[in-house]
Amino acid sequence: MALSGKLIGYVEISKNGDFFHDLFRHNPHKMFAIAPDRAHDCELHEGDRGAVGSVITWHYTEGGKRKISKQIIEYANEENHMIVFNVIGGELAEIYKSFKITLHVEPKGDGKVATWTFEFEKPDTSVGLMLRGMGFGKHTSIFLASGKIYDSERYMAPLLEMFPLLQTKEMLASAEELAPFKNYSSRMAAIDYTVCLHSEVFVTTQGGNFPHLLLGHRRYLFNGHSKTIKPDKRKLAVYFDNPKIGWKTFKRHMLSMRAHSDAKGIELKRPNDSIYSFPCPNCMCRTNKTDDSRKTPKP
Repeated sequence: MALSGKLIGYVEISKNGDFFHDLFRHNPHKMFAIAPDRAHDCELHEGDRGAVGSVITWHYTEGGKRKISKQIIEYANEENHMIVFNVIGGELAEIYKSFKITLHVEPKGDGKVATWTFEFEKPDTSVGLMLRGMGFGKHTSIFLASGKIYDSERYMAPLLEMFPLLQTKEMLASAEELAPFKNYSSRMAAIDYTVCLHSEVFVTTQGGNFPHLLLGHRRYLFNGHSKTIKPDKRKLAVYFDNPKIGWKTFKRHMLSMRAHSDAKGIELKRPNDSIYSFPCPNCMCRTNKTDDSRKTPKP
């Protein structure tokens, strides 16, 4: 899932090639009669049907769920029977950085065969994929708490494409507003801490005292019902290193991880837990008193 670069898949769909070219370019509405359980509607938004630059939206069913795919015809050639669709909206556009579908009719044997070619590029960001898998869409407002990011314009681009509403304190505040804090790392961290503390959902992707303090502090906000997600890093490493894992499987694992880590209510500290993540003062006082009474001999 962390793979970047373009992948190409090739699928032979029919020996009646000319028919399929004409169907998808000029008469896509006829698909509803051919496959009513899969294709439901094909809206024309811009241009003439089948013309380069025209924009259409497919309504279809996959895996038992209704989905949409908004596409623009990027290239069409009637002579060699080729048409290229560039996906610009819908579920595929949310998952992939780019996704192109090419229908090409090629000679084979005594006839012609129609083939689909899928060319797609996955975004190079494991954090973005993790958040998408957990159910956070492109319209989610995200505040990124971090120090200075090296070559941020380059490395933040994939994440910004997946989450256009992403912000940092440098993007939200002016240079004049940040001036009193700029030369003090602890003050800059305090700004991040305050925003994260009162955010609707807090997701940590690292260790250290900063996230541990936030985890502990947020346990007591809203009577213990603030949403906090702490992903299992060992499991994430396994999923991201598996090139064969599909999006459906990956998303199921992410939703399970989110549900497991987003526990509500005030939790008790276990022996090896961080005191910052589990402050529980009253419970610890009672526990310590019990422990002291066991260790101190009676007079």
